[in-house]
Amino acid sequence: MGVLKVLAIIFLIFLLVVAGLGVYFYYFYTFKTLRICIGNENQNLMIPCASKDICIKVFKNMSNIDETLEIFPNELKLKINSALDISFSCENSTCKMKKMSSLSDITNLEKCNPSEREIKYDIKGKEGIAILKILRDKKII
Repeated sequence: MGVLKVLAIIFLIFLLVVAGLGVYFYYFYTFKTLRICIGNENQNLMIPCASKDICIKVFKNMSNIDETLEIFPNELKLKINSALDISFSCENSTCKMKKMSSLSDITNLEKCNPSEREIKYDIKGKEGIAILKILRDKKII
């Protein structure tokens, strides 16, 4: 009878450790950090504009970025839209864009240059599972 109690206690401790690790990895552990680096120099896009919203709209239409963003969680969409808002301007009725790391590079960037502005997003277990569900639903994986 004493051996069963010891085994039961060991099993309960094991379950608590596993549950604690699950909570830690789901809410707190950062699996991947995505970085968007925004430079300081403007590039003239030669697109006429009245506001930077027009520049962002034209960019989104040309790059089909909205379709790409469809698979990301809302928080990441907001970060990317924030980066676009910072990157674009309408000066002298012409769209200008600051150099920005591309979406294909944000998973590989370790850090931005000191002169660049950094927008980063940490993918924790919760976000990773949400992305996996969306990818599965869309039959991408």
